[in-house]
Amino acid sequence: MDNETFVGDDGIVYHIAHGDQTDEVARQNALAMTAAVRSGPFGMLLVDLSDAGDVSRGARNSYKDFQIQMTAPGTEPPLHICFAGGGVFIRTVAKFVSVAAGRKDVVTFRPTREDAKDWLLSHDPSVPPR
Repeated sequence: MDNETFVGDDGIVYHIAHGDQTDEVARQNALAMTAAVRSGPFGMLLVDLSDAGDVSRGARNSYKDFQIQMTAPGTEPPLHICFAGGGVFIRTVAKFVSVAAGRKDVVTFRPTREDAKDWLLSHDPSVPPR
């Protein structure tokens, strides 16, 4: 099954990963997520990795570049990203990128898509994620 990127009725941009994430798939996903985020005043992105398979090194780099681009200081709208599911390695890489970009306040992880959605909808930007 192909990955899905769409804007929900709740104003959250959703990216649902399915299967292995190759270099080419990641580049296409980054373009799709960028287009969806920029298609309106969307400041929330939920990335569900629950059904993702292996993630290649090139894919990790593409996602890292996307995360840095979308969370850089001064980015408008300021994008909050919440990851759901995924393995320890992917969560560690994403957290490292957010800290390196100086934006650990806008990237977090939750165990399920529902938990991630709840965090995004109730997030107070003045309270850092845990």
